[in-house]
Amino acid sequence: NRGFGMQSQVARDVKINELLHRDYKKPPRYALNIVPKAGDTYGDSYVRLCTWIGNQPDALKQEIAHLRFPIFVHCFLGLLVQASNGGDREAPAQFLKKHVPEHAAMNQPEKKKQLEQLIPLASTAALADSPLAKLYFTQRISWTCSQASFEAVTNFLVDEQLYLLLRVLMLYFNIHAVRRDPPPPVETANGTPPEGTAAT
Repeated sequence: NRGFGMQSQVARDVKINELLHRDYKKPPRYALNIVPKAGDTYGDSYVRLCTWIGNQPDALKQEIAHLRFPIFVHCFLGLLVQASNGGDREAPAQFLKKHVPEHAAMNQPEKKKQLEQLIPLASTAALADSPLAKLYFTQRISWTCSQASFEAVTNFLVDEQLYLLLRVLMLYFNIHAVRRDPPPPVETANGTPPEGTAAT
């Protein structure tokens, strides 16, 4: 699996289906059949997630920020799939135009490389020929975090009914929630918490 972020440590797998069943009284396989509510879009969901992350305490923000780039990629790919099935053909390009600058500004070589591979897809939608799209669709991303960060993210997505993003987490991430406090915040040169990238 490709992964990013935390150092290796003893971790406990957390299944989102189990959380939904335990805490929200949903059927055990509920997450596999998530249907977005009317008006729910990848673009709006991603903006709401980023706004929420920005309002979290620094320690949680640093851990959860590692989700932003891979979820950004999956939202873009989701928009491309929708466009190829009769959805808004302009939405993928508009999404990239709005959000690429914030990720490019982080000045991370792997992220820059992946952005360069995504941008041409906005006009060609050639998903079948894209090695990066294939990677994101076929391999899960590992995210190791504190229990507090995991519960904060899942509670937010469920409470706000952001089912598109919840489905992305369920289908494309291996989440390892560790019973520990979030690590102390570490600032980069521009004063913002570092983000993770999915390694190819």
